[in-house]
Amino acid sequence: MNRPAQRSMCSPTVRCSLCGDDVSPDHWGAHRDVENFVLVEIRRLHPEWIERDGACRRCIRAYRLLGRARTTVRRAWRRASAAIAA
Repeated sequence: MNRPAQRSMCSPTVRCSLCGDDVSPDHWGAHRDVENFVLVEIRRLHPEWIERDGACRRCIRAYRLLGRARTTVRRAWRRASAAIAA
């Protein structure tokens, strides 16, 4: 007789060092293969953070968006400053 698979009530989790959420191990470690600017953004807000501390996918996604937003604003500011100076 085949029984349906049951999920363990004690599935292992890892705590994200940035947001503090418990995430499954396959959602942790996303920081290993990210662009350098993402790591810069993390360290800008969490100077004590080191890569060994790890980060979850959600945090990596958030810091990636933050880094892109900063870049966009920086470029717009430079263009506006150049237009004013001209």
